[in-house]
Amino acid sequence: MAGTALYPRIQTRVPEVEPLFWGRWCGIDLQGCDLSIITDPESIAAYIEQLCGLLNLQRFGPSTIVRFGNRPDIAGFSFTQLIETSLVSGHLVDSTQCVFIDIFSCAPYSTDTAETFTRQYFRATESMRHVVDRYGGRPDRPAVHS
Repeated sequence: MAGTALYPRIQTRVPEVEPLFWGRWCGIDLQGCDLSIITDPESIAAYIEQLCGLLNLQRFGPSTIVRFGNRPDIAGFSFTQLIETSLVSGHLVDSTQCVFIDIFSCAPYSTDTAETFTRQYFRATESMRHVVDRYGGRPDRPAVHS
């Protein structure tokens, strides 16, 4: 099984957050991943466990890892892992050797750490990270409910 040891050289500093921070979403897109890792459910399970440990995300219940896709161009494993502060999910595509990871947590975490670890774990040749911080309102006006 690939990638079973944590990567000690990864920086795990959590950046500061602004007032009213509600959560952070990070989408990580990888290309050129190792096919033997992305097609192995045990390696995927180990990735989830190690990522959550590295980012201090407390897993809530077991992860769900399923293989599906009725078209060869999208077939692969997908996973979800509930965490106490939200969700980690992903889809790993066999035909293109691409991996798409989504992490949303109401607790701050390092997106740099998440991307670096994920790129190394799946032995990707390229990676891209998208980050959105969400906020629970503005101090100068009350929240609007619909």
